[in-house]
Amino acid sequence: MPDVREYVLKTPPGGVKRYDHEALCDLLKVEDYSRVIFEQGVGREAIVRIYPSNPLMGVRAMTADDLVMDERGRIQIGTYFDGSPSASACSTRARATPSAARCSAPPAPGNPAWSRRS
Repeated sequence: MPDVREYVLKTPPGGVKRYDHEALCDLLKVEDYSRVIFEQGVGREAIVRIYPSNPLMGVRAMTADDLVMDERGRIQIGTYFDGSPSASACSTRARATPSAARCSAPPAPGNPAWSRRS
């Protein structure tokens, strides 16, 4: 990821329920608050990413190819700010109720400490 700064933070047990985004941006000396993304991680970790510009401003439009199932019956959900496919996927495999779908949460790219789900 070009020019993206990433910080892994230790959090209290139970994670962070609320935080002051403006205070965090001030601490990091970032004037454009839309460039800072906070994610509660697994266990007692959180990740703060500082992007060169607002990561949501350049998101590409969805295409028909985005809705094609892979060999495991999953559909990819979304993309990262750089346009690469997200690791999130929804499966339409048979569940307890026929209309139920199973979705996995996206892992933090480039951070091996976070577990990947499929």
